[in-house]
Amino acid sequence: MFQKKLAQLFSQHASTRVNGKVASNRTITARKECIKSSFKQLSELGYRLENPENLNLKHVRALAKYWIFDKKIMPKTFEGKLSNLRIFCGCIGKKGMIGSKYDFVQPDESGLIKCQSAATSSKSWAGNDVDFQEILSRVDKHDSRLGLKLRVELAFGFRREEVLKCDPHAQDFGNFMAVFENHGKGGKARDVQTLTSAQRELIDYVKQRIPANQKLGWPYNRDGSVATLEQNIARYRNMMSRLGITKKTIGVTGHGLRAQFSENQALALGLIPPSMGGSRGQLEKKTLKSRLTKISEALGHHRTVVVSAYFCSFGKNATLDRADRCMRNIEHAMQFLPLTELEDVEDIWRADCLHIRNILEVLEVDIHLKQIQHFWRIYSARNGMQWLSPDREIGICIESAALTIIEEKK
Repeated sequence: MFQKKLAQLFSQHASTRVNGKVASNRTITARKECIKSSFKQLSELGYRLENPENLNLKHVRALAKYWIFDKKIMPKTFEGKLSNLRIFCGCIGKKGMIGSKYDFVQPDESGLIKCQSAATSSKSWAGNDVDFQEILSRVDKHDSRLGLKLRVELAFGFRREEVLKCDPHAQDFGNFMAVFENHGKGGKARDVQTLTSAQRELIDYVKQRIPANQKLGWPYNRDGSVATLEQNIARYRNMMSRLGITKKTIGVTGHGLRAQFSENQALALGLIPPSMGGSRGQLEKKTLKSRLTKISEALGHHRTVVVSAYFCSFGKNATLDRADRCMRNIEHAMQFLPLTELEDVEDIWRADCLHIRNILEVLEVDIHLKQIQHFWRIYSARNGMQWLSPDREIGICIESAALTIIEEKK
């Protein structure tokens, strides 16, 4: 009787989001599993309900205590479980029964459930000294198709499921890459602007190796059967683990390429993110918000606060001292680059280095071409390239490389 009533409630309400829109199949499944698990745990705790509609605050408190103090689940996980119960309560006519998550702990215990939404350090591969090119060479030898996926993740910030569903020929519109409806999280479509030549080169490289009308996911399993999305996700996860691309092994996961994409987008928009040493006051408040909005939308979000989860928080806006700050950081880093220890400038890059030097002269930075080449190679590497055409926000990009050098010398 209990299970039948629960199934009936799911049938009536599970497909609707809090905002009234239709939820994705993934969201519906996850919500059902969470609610079922919660009632199972309640039963194990001695609360055997005859009807799911009998759920009350006493039961929620028992679950909260179990999750926080016995299971010691992560704050974000607790928040998600409580959110699903809150939605379920609305379905059974008890909207508002569950208040704030802090109602379930004492004031001195709030740290146990407080989520750290903003990153406190870089989550990117470059920020964790992981060489993208070195990893790629290893991945390409093992499975070249996985290497193509990683390139798209870095170039356009695609999530794992988005990259598996990606049809690079159909989604490439030249000045942007489209994420089609039902490809992204929550089924939302979006366009990711092509801001750098690195993005263009990476997607062209991928398209040369994937037939038209074919997705980046593996079309077949190893036994020759047609692969499903679930099998592709499992294969991606297992392969990344076998190759040692895990948080435990090298300090980052595939998702770290999405963080690196967000940092690269910021640089292309003239903004050094805090995760790379960027300070407050680089831009006026209105301009800063506008550019953070662009990055957020490229990531598939619509709130600028979400960006802080990828590259830390700027905090409150301060005075604008962009040019002076940029010059100071570049000059500081140059102290660690004696010319006798630097490589000669490559002929194919000389014209670009001269162009960059002309730009930096505006900042009154007296810099040698060898030092420019060194700085620009650092910036290019974080974009997955040996050398990137210097086409926009050159001062900011050089400063980001300078901050990398300064951090290494601390």
